[in-house]
Amino acid sequence: MAGDNENPMNISASRGYLREMAIKKWKIEDTDELAEKLVEMLIEKYPVITLGNANLLHYSEEDRERAAELPEEQRKKNRGPGDIVPKLYAVVDVYDESIFGGFEEPKLMSKEQALEFAKEKYPSANETFLEHVTLEWNSTHLTMRKSQPPTIYPLDGTVEIPESDKEKIRDTLLKKTKAILKEDDPVKSGDIARSVYSTFADLNSEVNRIRKTRIDAKRKWIDDHYVVRAGEEITKKRPSDAPFHPATVDLQTTVDYELVSALLRMFAKAAIATVLCKSQLWMGEESGELSERASLTEDDRIGVGEGEELRPIIENMVKLNFSVQPIFNKYGLTLGTLELKTLTTYITQNGWNSLPAKINVEELREKKILGRKLPVISPETDVETVAVYLSTEMNTDGVLFEWKEEADSGILPDDCKGILKDGFHIVTSHDLIAYEMLGGSN
Repeated sequence: MAGDNENPMNISASRGYLREMAIKKWKIEDTDELAEKLVEMLIEKYPVITLGNANLLHYSEEDRERAAELPEEQRKKNRGPGDIVPKLYAVVDVYDESIFGGFEEPKLMSKEQALEFAKEKYPSANETFLEHVTLEWNSTHLTMRKSQPPTIYPLDGTVEIPESDKEKIRDTLLKKTKAILKEDDPVKSGDIARSVYSTFADLNSEVNRIRKTRIDAKRKWIDDHYVVRAGEEITKKRPSDAPFHPATVDLQTTVDYELVSALLRMFAKAAIATVLCKSQLWMGEESGELSERASLTEDDRIGVGEGEELRPIIENMVKLNFSVQPIFNKYGLTLGTLELKTLTTYITQNGWNSLPAKINVEELREKKILGRKLPVISPETDVETVAVYLSTEMNTDGVLFEWKEEADSGILPDDCKGILKDGFHIVTSHDLIAYEMLGGSN
């Protein structure tokens, strides 16, 4: 009995598919060897791992060491030094649509200091406003495994992961990966799925069912290998050792389903960021001019904002053969879309002059010409998943993803490095077709 969010057929199929893909890649079937190959591949591709016992922290190793030197009476009872490191706060810069110091190097301080700083910046504001613009700022560091004391890494990447830590993380992942790849057949393994039961009798019934199934399999094996007649000497038909012990039953080793997902990602189809890059390369080949792919904030042809003139935008959509245009507010958040097919129906029925003069989300919604928000996905989402989004059943003409070259370029092939500019990008069916025309799926 799996939980509501765990379809046992999907889970079993995913584990089986992972094993199948690993065997296909390395041409071996031994579970231990496959697990070692998978873990090495995972750590090489994704060295920063937040699975299992990883935690995001608001303090560094230096902060923790200073807290450890404080007198015992200043510490919380039965808590470690990390728990008494003061929380940090940032102040919103309402004029610059950011925070003071910026997101990369925010100005962080204690709450009392942050409130004083906010008061200096907004002298006419009341206490409630100052509280609103003073925000707790956590998750500046990461610990990837449970240890005492844990190694703490800053998220800015200035500290390399030592080989000793990699080895310990590797050992943990190896144990979990072996559990994932292990045969799921209870007759062979003697393991029953971890679940919930109404009574001990229900659990005992399941244990006995597996035990009986295993013993029946053993009796069949005996019949195949021995001659057994009452009152006669038992003789072997052919020499062979029993392949398994028949009567033992255990609970399955807990399977880390997030690790299953991470391992499967390494065998996934091309990431959508790669698809968009290849689409751009194809267009460059067609035009004879290779160029970078501008983000929505840089390319004034793609993406529109509240208050802009509507009719010139529609004219441009027809001219450039754009099926959809995302609508953004001044903060860069998506509010909805303009869809050419919806606009065409409206104009045919009501006339060109009935359109609103400017983009106003409420007015567009009232006239039923505001399209749904485009899904915002990870740049690592695979092309097959995006193809489903863009199918008629999902009723969307595009998807968005945010790109940061410095952080994300590791997922791209070498010929795609530097093609996508930082910011939001839109992917439509045109890009998927261009990707295929360039031979991207080969």
